[in-house]
This record gives sequence, C-alpha cells and structure tokens, in this order.
Amino acid sequence: MTITNGYCTQSELQIHLENTQDISDAMTSRCEQAISQSSRFIDLYTGRIFYSATLTAEKLDIYAMSPNGLYINADRRDRIYSPAPILTLTSITEDDVSVGTVDVDYFIYSPLAGSIGDCSIVKSGGGLWSKDNQAISLTGTIGYASTPWEVKNLCLEISALIMRAKESYLTNSSGDIVGQFEQVLPKLTLLTLKMLRRKIVV
Repeated sequence: MTITNGYCTQSELQIHLENTQDISDAMTSRCEQAISQSSRFIDLYTGRIFYSATLTAEKLDIYAMSPNGLYINADRRDRIYSPAPILTLTSITEDDVSVGTVDVDYFIYSPLAGSIGDCSIVKSGGGLWSKDNQAISLTGTIGYASTPWEVKNLCLEISALIMRAKESYLTNSSGDIVGQFEQVLPKLTLLTLKMLRRKIVV
C-alpha cells in the first residue's frame, strides 16, 4: 500500500524499531499499514490534521464543522477557526460576495512559531460572520509543509506499538485503531496526544 499523509516514513520507523536489515515486501507492507493507522488515529484523537489539505470552495457556517474541520464560533460569530495553520488563502466569500483583502478587511491569527494550535480569521472592525446556512466559502490550503517533530515522534511510538503487538486487538477488521488502544499507550505518548487535542470555542 502507499502511505497517504503519513507522519513518519518506513525507514524512520525501521530505525526506531532497530530493524533496518529486513527489506522484505512483508516488512514494507506492515510498516506502511502501521504508519497509516497511527497517522489517522492521531488526526482523530486530536481533532487536527498535520499535513497539507486543499480547501476548494470549503463551505462553512455556525451549524457544523466543514469537511476539513473549520468552524465559526456559534455564540459570538466573530472568528473562523481552522484546525491547522492557513498556508494560503486565495479567497473568502460571504453570501457570494468577496470579503476583501487580508490585513485590510480581515486578519489571520496563527499560533506562535513552532507551536500547535488553531488558526483564526477575524473581520476588521469587529464584524460578525454570517449566520446563514453554508454562507461562508474559503479557497486555499491549511496544514503543515512538514510534519511537526512531536507528531512525528507520536507516529513512530504508536506505529512501533502496532508492529510489536502479537495480536491484532489494537485494530478492527477495517484496520482502524479501536478504543482500547488508548489504554495501552505509554503515559508520555498519551499525555502528548492530550496536549495536542483541539479545544472547541463556542
């Protein structure tokens, strides 16, 4: 299989496992599967993404998150929250009208360099975002150009745990990591995951 949006590489995992001699197809397949499973588990557990995702006229409103996890805080309607840094923002429209220019009509607030957290978009002058259904549309990219080091380390630790497990109890028949997986994680790994978990603002 091919790893899509994985947070570590096969060679990095084999170095972590101290097993760089086995270059068989079976080992390659096991590594790739473990990396894919652990990467998506990290996304699901933290409520974030740590790869680059394209927003193609991404629709959002106060009623639900968009497909890529953007939302408007429903009570105040003063911010659009993104689960990852905004790498590019080609356009924002509201009720089919362009919102305008960045740093003039709206501002982008990002986490401090090297830290992980939500990015937000705020209208100038304290303006509110529309409460109409699917009224906001964004085009651009969000995410990370390269995997944050703490996420790479998490991926290595979790992938190694999957690789070392003698039984398949850590994953279900579809290959997804199941609930009890949290209970077998090392304390430091679980603590790091919890620190990266997204907090939703209402």
